[in-house]
Order: sequence, then structure tokens, then C-alpha cells
Amino acid sequence: MAYTSGVDYSTGQLISASIWNSYLGSGGSVDLTSTGIVTTAADLTYATGSKVLARLPAGSARQTLSMNSGATAPEWAASSRSILTTAGDVLYASSNFTPARLAKGTSRQTLSMNSAATSPEWTDSPASLLTAKADVLSASAANTPARLGVGANDTVLTADSGESTGLKWAAVSGGLTAASQWRLTTDFTGDAAPIDANLEEVDAPVGFGILGSSMTESSGVFTFPSTGYWLVRFDALYYYTSESYYTDSQIYVTTNDSDYNIATYGRSGTGGSDYGNPSSEFVVDVTSTSNVKVRFHVKTQDDTATCKGDTGYNYTYMTFIRLGDT
Repeated sequence: MAYTSGVDYSTGQLISASIWNSYLGSGGSVDLTSTGIVTTAADLTYATGSKVLARLPAGSARQTLSMNSGATAPEWAASSRSILTTAGDVLYASSNFTPARLAKGTSRQTLSMNSAATSPEWTDSPASLLTAKADVLSASAANTPARLGVGANDTVLTADSGESTGLKWAAVSGGLTAASQWRLTTDFTGDAAPIDANLEEVDAPVGFGILGSSMTESSGVFTFPSTGYWLVRFDALYYYTSESYYTDSQIYVTTNDSDYNIATYGRSGTGGSDYGNPSSEFVVDVTSTSNVKVRFHVKTQDDTATCKGDTGYNYTYMTFIRLGDT
């Protein structure tokens, strides 16, 4: 609205046409069509300069009145109420004095800064990643949590760089994973090279146990169920009816499924009717189940000495225990 200095008049003074036209007429000093005239409900009037008025149109819903960036005039600006449109939204600054909306995240996400540290973002929390009992939290990359689902029963957690999480569930390897015993079921006299008949895996009496996969036997040759370091023990029980200076229990090993070499033997003897119990043991490095095998020999000075066997008890028996990986 244009401005003109006011003039004082006396009570009862007649305002003439010239006075009216000078101030309020179409050519007067007061411009009734000036931009300072408010035209709409909620319009505001402000000063653009000394004694100069201007109109600020009404703002939109939920805007707030603030000064512009140059601090020269008022303006309507977005308020938090106008930016936050949904329950759970977050208000942050996208730049100096510039509020912005971060839409609400999903269930169990957490608020963190993005990788450039320029604005907040919603990221998966451990609670949102771990969806089943016994899940494991790992990292698929730096600062990137990832879920490894629960493994099968009796598997162990193993590092594997080829997996997306760097981990995997795997079957137990190494350690005592196999153990069993075999025995002679029937007596015989004299030597045997090898013992190749009347052999069985221990199955009685009550309380016997077999761990893991069993050995297999054919014509006295024992085949291992898996590679690894195996402890092999041979215990023989002899009954002597007369003097015998020695009876041996011997373990033979082949590494090419053909040529057998004596690895160890135990020896006992007697001067008359009595029992003897020679025993021997050997750790076998089973690098190949096809080539590395064992068999058991007995040798006695007196062919009348009896090697004892029974289907219900361990008289003459062989023990196999896997100690670990080769």
C-alpha cells in the first residue's frame, strides 16, 4: 500500500472534493489497489521497506511462518506436521535448515546412518534377521549382518570363505567318530595266517557299543569304513595243555591291498597247563580304504595250544578306534 503523510482536520471541517481526490481518489496518494491489500482469508501484511507494505498470501495446511534464507521477508515453510505423514516417520535435516522425512521402517529394524554418513536409514537388526531358534548371526561383508539358518542336529559350525556368510554347518570331522570290536567265535588249535573264519562283530552280552560305521571283514581281511588314523589292537587268549615257550598275536598291514607286512606282535608262554594272553596294537594311517587294510595272525610253538573263541564273550578279539583325520 502506498503511503502519504497524514493531514489533521478539525471537528466539523468539510472534506472537499479536492481533499478527497488528493488522498483517496483515483489520482490520490493512497493506492487502494496496492499489493498491500489482503484479498484472501489468512493473508498477511508485512513491510517490504520503510513505510512500504506487501501482502503474503495464505500458506497451505500445517505450514509455519518463518523468515526466508536471506532474512528479508517472511515465508511459509513446511512444518514437521506437514512432512510427517505416517505414524512412525522420522524427521531429519537433509541440509542446513532443511527438514526432511524418513519414512518409517519395517518391524524390528533399527535407525542408523547410511554408509556415506549423510542421512539416517533403517537397517535390519539382529532381532529382524534371526527368524528361527538357533539361527546364527554372521557378516556377509564389512558392517553387513547376515543370518545363517540353524543347522541339522549334530553338525558343527565351520568357517568357509565360499559361503555368503563365511560360515556353514558341517558334519563333525576328526575326533573319535568310529569304534567297534570283532571277536573269534570258536576255538582252534595251532597257527592261523590269518584268522579267516568264525569272526563276528561284537553283539553281546548286554552293554556292548558300536560307534559310527563298522569295519568289514572278508576271508580274514579287515577293511576300514573311512580314512584317518586308526588304533588297531589284537588280544588273543591261549590255553596251554603242555609246555610252550611262545604264542604270538600279530597284526599285518598292507598299503596296496596286496603286500602284507608284520606291524607288531605280542608274545606269551608257559611251562605247563595254563592260560596266556598275548596282545599287540598299532596305529594305522588309513589314507585309502581301498588299499590300506589289516589282518590278524597267531603263531604258537606248540600246535596243541588252543586259541580261545566264544560268541558270547571276548576271548580272542580285535579293537578298532578311529583317532582322527589323516
